[in-house]
Amino acid sequence: MFVKKYIQEELLELKSMYDRATNPLEKDLICKLALIELCGWIEESVDEMVLTFVGKKTKDHATIKYVGDVLDRNHSFGYEWHFRHLLSLILGAVNFEKIEKKVERKIGTKAMATFKSSLGTLKTLRNDVAHTHVKGAARKPGNAPVLVLRWLDEVFIGLKAFRVQIRKK
Repeated sequence: MFVKKYIQEELLELKSMYDRATNPLEKDLICKLALIELCGWIEESVDEMVLTFVGKKTKDHATIKYVGDVLDRNHSFGYEWHFRHLLSLILGAVNFEKIEKKVERKIGTKAMATFKSSLGTLKTLRNDVAHTHVKGAARKPGNAPVLVLRWLDEVFIGLKAFRVQIRKK
């Protein structure tokens, strides 16, 4: 699932649809869909990282089931509570801390801060559109497909770096 190409193509198509749309409701719906699709891709990408790691480390069915249950209960991706907490639980807090430091050295302090901030902002934006009808929340700053594509680029840098470090464990 951790392939940027597919989500990027989908978001580019949504951007094209948005640019052609003349009806405000249609624009709202496209904004909402773009944001929800990106956020779903992020959640699936994190799940894939965790499942790949666990699959390499154990064949114990109880452990695999436990991890699956943890992932099923993790319905978001803010950095501190969801991403960091989830990976610390699965990898161990000390291992996660080491990985986090390696990732920050690899991508830089600014990119790491952007990654963390982007996850938090996307979580808030997604919650706004996922828990309201379209007229209430869809077309806000940050939700237009062109901006969602920028979010993808910012988040992908961090996700890719974490994935590389986790695969080394």
